[in-house]
Amino acid sequence: MNKFSMQKRIFAAFIAFGLASLYCTSSAKETAPLKVIAPDLIVESVDFGKFPSGYGPLDERMKPNEYKFIPLAKHIANQKAFGYGYRIRLKTDREKVRIFQGVDAPFNLGKMTPRKGGGTYETPINGAIYKEFLMDGIKNGTYNVYLWVEDVELPKLEYTVKF
Repeated sequence: MNKFSMQKRIFAAFIAFGLASLYCTSSAKETAPLKVIAPDLIVESVDFGKFPSGYGPLDERMKPNEYKFIPLAKHIANQKAFGYGYRIRLKTDREKVRIFQGVDAPFNLGKMTPRKGGGTYETPINGAIYKEFLMDGIKNGTYNVYLWVEDVELPKLEYTVKF
């Protein structure tokens, strides 16, 4: 084996290694945003979950940056020691973001749709907006939460109450 063919083999090995590195890097799972509403407002995700008692938005003594939100993959509300609600994760520099929330309950209120410009202005806390529902007196069954951010509808959140 001459010196030139050895150099070609070493060069080919470097090329193969470099291509493999590129493939591994680019094939890593990248999470696409849920909705791009504007260049300065991106919804990364919407999650249903629970707040331990005293650590959610309904506790007036709690500071927003101290909320404890636990996402629930099965979307079942069944423990009395928790409050239930959702988290909208955002990528934004805006101080306030307008959201609208409509709820369809087992007794069928029907989907509530906002008027253009409707909703309330919320302040994102560490890149998220948190909402907690009162569960006292809520009947067992399936509920749907319809959400809009700046007049853009997000996928509905469906959850089941089983107390």
